[in-house]
Amino acid sequence: MHRRNCDQAVALSMSVESQLTNQDNGTTILLDETQPVNDRRSSSIIHTPDKLVWTAGVGNTEMFEYLVCIDPEKLRMPNADGLCAIHQAAIKNQIKIMEIIERHHGGKQVINNLIHLFLYLTTLDLNEIDQNGWTALHHATRHGHLSLMQWLLDHENVDSRKKNDDNEAPVHVAILNNQLEALNLLLSNRHDVVNLIGGRNHATPLHYASLMDNLEVAKILTSYNARLCQPCGAGLYPVHVAASNSSNKVFKHICEVATSLGYDPISIFNFCDFENHTAMHSAVIGNTYYPQSNTMIANAFLDNVGTKKVEFRDEIGFDLENGSWDHKSAFLRPCLPETETGQSNVTRTRLDPNDDLSTPVHLACAQGTLELVKLMFDSQPDLKKKVLGIRDIQGMTLLHRAAMFDHIDVCAYLLEAGIDIDVCDNNKRTALLLAATECSLQSVRYLLSCGASILLRDIYDRNLLHYIIIKQLNVKEIAEQLFSRHNYHLLFDQRDRDGFCPVHYASKDGQLSILQFLIKMGAEIGNKTNQRQSPLHFAAQYGRYNTCKQLLDTTDFKRIINEQDHLGQTPLHLSSQNGHTNIVELLLHRGALFIKTYDGNSPLHEAAANGHINTIRSILQTHSHLVNVQNLDGQTPLHRASYNGHPDCVTLLLYSKAEFLKDRHGDTFVDLAIEQKQKDVCLAIIAHDRWKEAFDLPCPKYRTPLLGLIEHLPECVSVG
Repeated sequence: MHRRNCDQAVALSMSVESQLTNQDNGTTILLDETQPVNDRRSSSIIHTPDKLVWTAGVGNTEMFEYLVCIDPEKLRMPNADGLCAIHQAAIKNQIKIMEIIERHHGGKQVINNLIHLFLYLTTLDLNEIDQNGWTALHHATRHGHLSLMQWLLDHENVDSRKKNDDNEAPVHVAILNNQLEALNLLLSNRHDVVNLIGGRNHATPLHYASLMDNLEVAKILTSYNARLCQPCGAGLYPVHVAASNSSNKVFKHICEVATSLGYDPISIFNFCDFENHTAMHSAVIGNTYYPQSNTMIANAFLDNVGTKKVEFRDEIGFDLENGSWDHKSAFLRPCLPETETGQSNVTRTRLDPNDDLSTPVHLACAQGTLELVKLMFDSQPDLKKKVLGIRDIQGMTLLHRAAMFDHIDVCAYLLEAGIDIDVCDNNKRTALLLAATECSLQSVRYLLSCGASILLRDIYDRNLLHYIIIKQLNVKEIAEQLFSRHNYHLLFDQRDRDGFCPVHYASKDGQLSILQFLIKMGAEIGNKTNQRQSPLHFAAQYGRYNTCKQLLDTTDFKRIINEQDHLGQTPLHLSSQNGHTNIVELLLHRGALFIKTYDGNSPLHEAAANGHINTIRSILQTHSHLVNVQNLDGQTPLHRASYNGHPDCVTLLLYSKAEFLKDRHGDTFVDLAIEQKQKDVCLAIIAHDRWKEAFDLPCPKYRTPLLGLIEHLPECVSVG
């Protein structure tokens, strides 16, 4: 079989070489863009993984078979984007390519100009991962290629439980991309993934549905017996996630499923996380107490509890018996045309591409030399249509080149000539998006006035507004053209590949005017990134005081002030971690709570670990009781300051009457200072009034702290 395939491949290669060297009276003929090779000889292009991967994507089975026969090992080699042939085939739904890959258990190496062939063994794996840990099944699922998914799932060796670098299996990818049919197909073929944990928080698929309030996903999952009672790595049950994220539809569905299974919903409501919080606690911490959410959750409790009376002794501000909330206590980027010597007339413009596949016309457009562009087109009007469609190695057209360098006169000429205004390059960027990324404001304004689409997004899923904010363009100069569109509001809440909405970038960079405009126009400040961060997280982390204040002045601020990210950090944690004391004080004044991260760290732990003494002082002035709070390792803020070598912070905590507690390894703050050889910390302890109390502490490692100092930091002993 392989010998026959490779013999056919030899014939194919000769045909390809003939095409590649075809010339007409010494002038190279530009190959049609649909041909799978450029004007180089085949020997210079067939030995790269990129060629094999590209061929897999376009589905050219003959060429793919040929390339594999030459060097089967290229099957495992990724292209510049980290994708192997199997991944590109999955992305482009090329089943026949997958079949070639599957049967290629042996291969033939071509040497000596395809004369000698020999066999060698090679193993192929349908579970091969790309640079991000994604398998072919991950990619097929993300794009909803059902037939390809079924083909993969029909192979018992395809691992449907394999997780990518984000710890997510295909079932999680299906949910994140709202591929309902793909999800159903996965579960119908592999029942065991319905409760598969994934993500950094080790959440089940039902947790994902609850987080996104995706009722359709939840219904599919529960139809395959998804567990309602399985917690994630943070100890949260699906009902907690639904309650804390205002996922009303999924919350109600969970209640209905519990009832249909014969369970008393009160048992679901009373599930407790690692901090002993029920769903109602989660609702309060998430601040989902606005009327519609309050009514739904309250009714869910009342409808399912019936006449039972549930007493909540925490100050959650909810009167279950009356079904009402007590708001007072609720937590809130040239080739000139060839001329004949001594003559002024133009002969033929060369259209063969450069190494980057750009033609002279591309370069002329990039330089903004309109007269030269016109001269080229006027000299060869018969090639006008063809030239307008030529792309460079980046997939850019003439319009892309002109727009990115802000040459609006060239743009106008090209558009009048009939070039497609919304054609995309290899990165899915239209000329409008490219102009925005290159800060070519005149091009942005002109293309908008010519009707360029504002909704198209690039490979990073960023829209025009994302780049306007990221590049800090003057919105006032394009406001008339942009905001006169009837669909401009759709830009506000679109998420890029990292989950960032325009409001996230505005908050991160402290762009107050654009943030104010976005909020005024209805942008949702509660939108979260893939790392579960709200705009307030970024403003607090980067010290944007005025931005924080602006966000906290909105009516919806209570929904985000205590929101936790993927590590369990709130805006208060991030501002404390980075020493933005003024923001810490602002957040506390507006009702921020001292919630622990998933590692059990409080904001005081973060400030102490990073040596922000003013932040520590500010927190302790009003919350002195936090001085001895311990994280999951049993460490107090004093432990963290001592371990990380912050003597001033250690001194302040000692004066604040911090207790000398042991962590779960039995170490005190003195033990950690000695172990980490934090000389300045040890000297600070010695100089403090409580030195005797500290050095009288029992020390299992060294018998006494003094002996530990003699062993590791003898210079401190002489000082003492």
